Amino acid sequence: MECQNTDKCISYLGSEEEVIISLDPIDGYAMAEYDFTIEVYCSSLKKQIFTKQQARRIDDNNYSVIVDTNIIGVGDVKIRVVGRIPNFSYPDRYREVVTYLDPNMRIVR
Repeated sequence: MECQNTDKCISYLGSEEEVIISLDPIDGYAMAEYDFTIEVYCSSLKKQIFTKQQARRIDDNNYSVIVDTNIIGVGDVKIRVVGRIPNFSYPDRYREVVTYLDPNMRIVR
């Protein structure tokens, strides 16, 4: 991946790239304490979905995934994390929290 100070990091279609997901605790829970899915996609709306079990734990609030750019296509990369936070006020005992992240990465041909 090529990065410059003012532009997005550039990756080429066909490459695999590690993407790090960092979230602050939600309702006092670190990422390690709740279930989540990570969706990585481009403006082309093709996406790669990872479960918590498929992500590599770096520490309590940081995980990484290996993205296949052939799957997500070209464009600006976006990340959507859906967490299931324990909350006994909800009927199923979980509250879904959606977070969007910008990894500052663009995939080109």
